[in-house]
Amino acid sequence: DRAARREEADARERQEAARALEVEEVAPLPVYPGDMPGSKSTRVSVLLPFGTRDNKLPAPGEVETDEQGRFLHDERWRLSARSEPFVEFYSGALIAVDSLKRAGYSISLQVFDTGRDSLHVDSIMEEVNRFAPHLVIGPVHANEYAWVADRLVYRDVPLIYPLSTRAEGLERYPNFVQVNPSTPALLDAMARWIASRGEHGHVIAIIPPPTVPRGEESTLPDRTRHYLAGEGRALTEFHWDGAALPPLKELVQAGKENIVLFPTLDEAAASRLLPGLSAWAERSRVTVVGFPEWLKFTAVDEETFFKLNLTLLQPARVNEDSPRAIDFARRYRDYFHAEPSLVAYKGYEIALFFTRHATSQRERTLEFLHGLNVTGDVSRFHFLPATPGGGLENRGFFVVSYTPAFEIKTIPLE
Repeated sequence: DRAARREEADARERQEAARALEVEEVAPLPVYPGDMPGSKSTRVSVLLPFGTRDNKLPAPGEVETDEQGRFLHDERWRLSARSEPFVEFYSGALIAVDSLKRAGYSISLQVFDTGRDSLHVDSIMEEVNRFAPHLVIGPVHANEYAWVADRLVYRDVPLIYPLSTRAEGLERYPNFVQVNPSTPALLDAMARWIASRGEHGHVIAIIPPPTVPRGEESTLPDRTRHYLAGEGRALTEFHWDGAALPPLKELVQAGKENIVLFPTLDEAAASRLLPGLSAWAERSRVTVVGFPEWLKFTAVDEETFFKLNLTLLQPARVNEDSPRAIDFARRYRDYFHAEPSLVAYKGYEIALFFTRHATSQRERTLEFLHGLNVTGDVSRFHFLPATPGGGLENRGFFVVSYTPAFEIKTIPLE
């Protein structure tokens, strides 16, 4: 009957896929500091909010099939928007586990859907503690993370906080490891980088009008002023009224690199100032320092960033020239029939990076990560204490420059 023919066809496809994987060549694993010979066996728990209850199978007859009853579209499962980034992250992590197994590692993987229920997480922790993992990746929400951290028996096991930039008090846990740098860490790194531009640099801060919403980013001028004062230099401040383009020509100093700050994440304010500033910047030696969020602005054309000689710090980017990144993208397409997102790349690298170190370092992993400074194919890893006696926060960034020659240059921030 039709169901039997479909099952037989699916079995043939699985066999063909398995044979293809047996002969498939993959890029070698990266060489990380601290890799040591010895046991290659490790246990990893993954706790992510997949939200399986939010995903539904389509109703009978809702999805078009061919004459053999096979689905013509990949719609056997309706994935909710809330689940998608975590499924992508996990998909990347699965490819990392596959890479490790091909390299001779024995990985025992325990996976849970944390949902959004703390009581459910409490029941999960009974199984996690019985499993006795060497590494825990997740959870991703602060309240669930705190619940897990309080109940995890093995206090020397790294508990990876993989996606959020907000620690929300979690840094008090000694095994806390935050992968995405916090906003204060970003602002401090930006201020240090600006002050490091040398004695010939001249820094101008354009302060948005009071009507523009302000967040933590508004502290950048004060942070920059602090580091400049340590070198006996000053910050020039201009308070913009929000209407006329500031008379920056009067503020620029000839013979120096003029570094311009505009400390806002407000798209409306940026769309009013930056295009006009770009026309003026083309005639002067100017570098505008911005924020990663600016790249999401739809009201500001990308060409404007090149004209502004825009420079920003990013914690992650995909090195598309890396053999491993190329290999990962190819395998992701083969396995999941989709283009990998940045979240998928991060899932791959985070799983690969931390599993390797948890395997080689075991109970010394947290101590080893302290101060580690490594450039990966996606992320910069530079782990420092988030608080005295607390966990670790990543402080690694890339310097990304949009040059007037319409090139995008990326270098690690040392």
